[in-house]
Amino acid sequence: MRYKDLEMLDFVRLASKEAVSFIQNEAGVSESRAQAWIKKYWDHVRRPDTLRKLANEKNDLKIKQREYKALLRSREMLKDLLLDGCQNNRAKRKELAKKAVNSYGYPISRACEELNISEGYYRSNTEK
Repeated sequence: MRYKDLEMLDFVRLASKEAVSFIQNEAGVSESRAQAWIKKYWDHVRRPDTLRKLANEKNDLKIKQREYKALLRSREMLKDLLLDGCQNNRAKRKELAKKAVNSYGYPISRACEELNISEGYYRSNTEK
């Protein structure tokens, strides 16, 4: 019996790991014919898994890219902190927190945490 391409593809899809013997039994074809079908159509069967895997990797890369950008912002802010030597100068740390929020897009809470000042101190001095 001759099978159409879509019929052969369906047999290969159903085959899973026991492909050759399954196709032989279900389609009534020889071992070499079953192997030829698998060789011809296996990529079509596996493609959705590969595409899903690629999509997941792309999403992971986007997350890593966001984390990398956040690290770069942290680095720039900390570099400013170290260059200005303001570890003991609370007013200077507040000024750097303002810069982190306004120039680098940091959340106020994170800038205050990294510069070791309270949000209350930050807000009281920035809203006057």
